[in-house]
Amino acid sequence: MITRRWAALRSQGAQRGTTTTISLAIWLPFLVILVLVGGAGYNTWSYARELAEGAAQIGAQQAALSPASTDRGQTAAEQFITVHGSGSLGDLQVRATITGDTVTVVITGHAKGLLSNAVPAISASSASVLEPAQ
Repeated sequence: MITRRWAALRSQGAQRGTTTTISLAIWLPFLVILVLVGGAGYNTWSYARELAEGAAQIGAQQAALSPASTDRGQTAAEQFITVHGSGSLGDLQVRATITGDTVTVVITGHAKGLLSNAVPAISASSASVLEPAQ
C-alpha cells in the first residue's frame, strides 16, 4: 500500500518536472531575446542622452562668448551632434535663450534605434554665464 502511494507520487513529480523543463525550454529563448533587445535599446537611449547633454554644454559655452549669440550656440550644438552622433537623435530641436547674464541651451529629441517608439524622449539643457563685453 505505501509502495503504491510512493510510486504514484513519484510519477506525478516526474510529470511535473518534465512539464517545467518543457516550459523552460519554450520560454527561455524569448526571455534571452527580450533581455538582449532591451539592453541594446537602453544603450542607444543612454548614448543619445549623453550626446544631447554634451551638445547643450558646448552650445552654452559658445553662446556665452563675447559678444553673446544664440545663433552661435545653436550652431555649435548642432555641429557637435552631427560630428559625434550622426543618426543618433531624431526630431532634434535646439533652442538657445539669453536671460539677463545667463545663456541657456535646451536640446530635445528621440533616440533612433531598434526601440525608437518605446523609449522616452530626451531633453538636456545647460546654462552658462555670459562673458563680460571687452
